[in-house]
Amino acid sequence: MSDKNLFQPLKSILFMEPKLPLEEAMEGFFLKSLPAFPPNAKDLIVQILPWLALIGGVIGLWAILVALGLTATASIFVASGIGLVSGVLSLFASAVTTILNLMAFSPLRANQRRGWNLLYYAVLINIAFAVVSGLFSLPYSIVGIFFAIIVAGVEFWILFQVRERYN
Repeated sequence: MSDKNLFQPLKSILFMEPKLPLEEAMEGFFLKSLPAFPPNAKDLIVQILPWLALIGGVIGLWAILVALGLTATASIFVASGIGLVSGVLSLFASAVTTILNLMAFSPLRANQRRGWNLLYYAVLINIAFAVVSGLFSLPYSIVGIFFAIIVAGVEFWILFQVRERYN
């Protein structure tokens, strides 16, 4: 695999790509099947979205630091197993989505499409992690997977409603 292909997903996050992975498939549902927001609601969302991303990023940093402390303590008692794998995956997914939220703040404030792209990828990563993590603890995690799908659906609905406002 060449370096050009290896960094293509990163380039699509950092630079404005015409369509992101799965975006075209989802836009029909989130823009045509669900009700549209009124223009004043879209304006409000565009104004507060950068601040929500920043708050989410700061809370994410705090949660990662707490989790690292708990993980270090728990690792004394749990040396291996699915719990350890799930914990490491959780920390990784949290770190990535926290970084994406923090990186999205400035572009969202400037109404740049790059900020929207970063939040889009954060939601994709969250739902992918929730499903993968849930598979480690079936059948107990069915409710968790269902809840994660509902939350991601609402997040995508909001994102697609304001996408046109980001150039």
